[in-house]
Amino acid sequence: MFFWKKKEKDSKLKNKKLQKPRLQTKPGNSGGPLIDSSGAMIGINTAIYSSSGGSNGIGFAIPVDSVVSSVSDLLEHGRVLRPILGIALAPEQASDTLGVKGILVLDARKGGPAAEAGIRGTTRDKFGRVVFGDVIRRFEGKVVRSPNDLYRALEKAAIGQEVELGVLRDGVDKEVSVKVKLAASSSL
Repeated sequence: MFFWKKKEKDSKLKNKKLQKPRLQTKPGNSGGPLIDSSGAMIGINTAIYSSSGGSNGIGFAIPVDSVVSSVSDLLEHGRVLRPILGIALAPEQASDTLGVKGILVLDARKGGPAAEAGIRGTTRDKFGRVVFGDVIRRFEGKVVRSPNDLYRALEKAAIGQEVELGVLRDGVDKEVSVKVKLAASSSL
């Protein structure tokens, strides 16, 4: 077991994918519980980043809420299920370089929920010039600025739920309703 004394500013960690304990994580702790000073399990120790390859470095843990959700899916379906839009997104750095304010859609998979709703991916015209696809700027009315913002919003959505995406298309804001379909997540 691994114990962690929670501090006031640690409350920001609730919605993160990984928690960073302030204590040294030792080899063999991975997969074990991360316990706070009151004895409550708050995560699962996952990895150590160390420049030397030893146990002195930075330890990471998956928050318990993510673990509970994944375990429930595994017990019920035999795999982890997450809602998807069926799109490929430009990396945040590429969007920043291009001056895009939002999340640039590179591809909307044919037959996928986004394509069915009319979301457009990036293409080339007959002269080979790049024609930017839709730029996602809002998810259910909330601003999303990066792929990570969109992934966090999707985690809160239910499979099969219809969500409203605010997209920039050809320089004009246009609301598009997208039905999120069932998909299996390949990782926790």
